[in-house]
Amino acid sequence: KRICVLDQAVVEKSSQAQIDISNRKIWKMSLGDTQGDDSYIYEHCIDQNELRLGYGSNLDFSGADDSEQIAKIYQREEIEAKTQDYRVTSVNIFKNRINNGDLIVVSNGNKKFRAIGEVTGDYEFKPDDSLMNYSQCRSVIWHKAWDRSLPNDQLLYKTFSQMTLYQLKPKVLRADKLAELLGTADG
Repeated sequence: KRICVLDQAVVEKSSQAQIDISNRKIWKMSLGDTQGDDSYIYEHCIDQNELRLGYGSNLDFSGADDSEQIAKIYQREEIEAKTQDYRVTSVNIFKNRINNGDLIVVSNGNKKFRAIGEVTGDYEFKPDDSLMNYSQCRSVIWHKAWDRSLPNDQLLYKTFSQMTLYQLKPKVLRADKLAELLGTADG
């Protein structure tokens, strides 16, 4: 059954770059809810070679270099925020912890994924009324984007978490499968 699913998935976007996945951080990220009002965010991101984060309430975090500064920006706008709140943590990861060259796996729920990209640009505040609160932006090269989601066991030893953004640790990631999906021989 898994082979049939892979055979049916068509690569819609692909880079020709040779990707060495060794010594790279790999992150899981959600780009809109496929069943929700923001399901179009994914298509926008693929088309525009961007990552967009929905946390941030259209606030500019350009000068914030850590969770404490991010929380203060929220608080200035009278939005309750502590450094350990996920709204603060996710912005901090997106802006300050993800580096150019890191890889992003775009999930589709807990059991599927649909794209793999490489971060190529620093944090930008790019408000756009058509994108709701998705104003936090990073440039990306999409190395693979499929027309339908693939099962997570093609990439992980377990299911994805519901968190929007987090690092995929080596013990849960099937590096050999990732290298295979990206068309590289070794991982």
